[in-house]
Amino acid sequence: MITIQFSEIAGTDKFAKVIDFLRRQLHRETLFVYVNSAFSPNPDELVIDLFNNFGFDGKLVVNYACSMAWG
Repeated sequence: MITIQFSEIAGTDKFAKVIDFLRRQLHRETLFVYVNSAFSPNPDELVIDLFNNFGFDGKLVVNYACSMAWG
């Protein structure tokens, strides 16, 4: 597992900023992003809301795949 600290992403930012950050870092145009390997949040969701509802141990776990992990 890779842990990335998002110092440039605030809780008031939309999840779309996390997706864009990962796309730039991985040099991928298409990327499928999931929270806790369970669901793909709406890009308009606020990061703080996702953290408050699905975070644990002070972290929000964001997983990604280059192809759809499930349908």
